[in-house]
Amino acid sequence: MSCVDASRQVLLVEDDEGLRLAFATMLRRQGYDVLDFSGFRGAFEAAKSGAGFLLITDIQLEPGTPHGLSLANMVHHRRPDLKIIVVTGYPDFIELVDQEWATVLLKPVAEDVLLGAVQVASEGWTRAEDKSSLQGWLSTRQQATPETGQR
Repeated sequence: MSCVDASRQVLLVEDDEGLRLAFATMLRRQGYDVLDFSGFRGAFEAAKSGAGFLLITDIQLEPGTPHGLSLANMVHHRRPDLKIIVVTGYPDFIELVDQEWATVLLKPVAEDVLLGAVQVASEGWTRAEDKSSLQGWLSTRQQATPETGQR
C-alpha cells in the first residue's frame, strides 16, 4: 500500500469530462496527485475523509445534484484548512462565492493561471493580504487570456 502525500493531493470536481481531463493532466504533470470527480458525491466523501490540501470545483455540476458552491460551502465548514478554488464560466456567479476562503477562476482558465493558483494554495494563503495579492494577480492574468468559449 502506497502512502499519498496529502500536501500534494488535489480534489478536482468538473462535470465536463474533457475539461476535467485537461485540468487533471496539467496538475499531474506538475507532480500533484489528483482525485477527479464528475460531481458532488465522491468529492464530498473524499474531502470528509481528509483527502487533499485543495479542492478545485466548477460551480455548475451535473443536473439534479448539488452544485459546486454547495460542495465548497459544506467542505469549508467541515474542513476550514482545505484550500478551495471555484471555477466558473459565468462572470455573474463570481459574486456568489465567499472570497474570504475561496479563490475564483473564470473560464477559460489558462494553464499558467491554474498552476499559479494551485502553487499559491500549496504555499498557503493564511493572511488576507496574501489572498488579496493572489486575486489581483489572477485578475490581471485572466484579463490577458483570450476567450475560447469554454463554460
